[in-house]
Amino acid sequence: MEHVTWVRHIDETECSYWPTPQARDYRKGDTFESVRAKRKRDKGWSPNLNDVILWGTPKSNEHKGSSPYGSPSWCRDLRRYNLKAQVMNPDALGQLNPDWVECLMGLPVGWTDIDKENEELRVVPWPAGYGEEQYEWEPPRTTTTRRHRVKRLKALGNAVVPAQIAPVFAELVRLENERQQN
Repeated sequence: MEHVTWVRHIDETECSYWPTPQARDYRKGDTFESVRAKRKRDKGWSPNLNDVILWGTPKSNEHKGSSPYGSPSWCRDLRRYNLKAQVMNPDALGQLNPDWVECLMGLPVGWTDIDKENEELRVVPWPAGYGEEQYEWEPPRTTTTRRHRVKRLKALGNAVVPAQIAPVFAELVRLENERQQN
């Protein structure tokens, strides 16, 4: 069962912006090979936002791990865009790695690790897309042993992606500076 999103098949110049969210994006997106996706391409339509979703959103229950690769419950988790199922493949050993989830969320690797000092944290670029080979600098997507793995994944699943909240804080700072100047 291979899930390939449209992002991997669109020319880079067309990928600079996400598609505009629409009311119909609540439903599951189309895989590149689906009949509907082929019809959209044949008619020259652009993909919907739900067609270009790469990775599932980290949730606080991701620490439970995925069922064995290929099992019915793994397939169900994959259809639900559960991140723990998306990272599994026949060669993946272990469970979801919190270091990789931090990378996915735009946090420095080690951000939630209480055993790391600030100087040990490292910022890495965005990870490879879903269905793509990992970059050599990415932390492994799965791990067999990781101290505090469960607590770290719970914290990440309840967290806000910094890039999501940054514009809000920037606007608050701008308003406060404007208020102080007046």
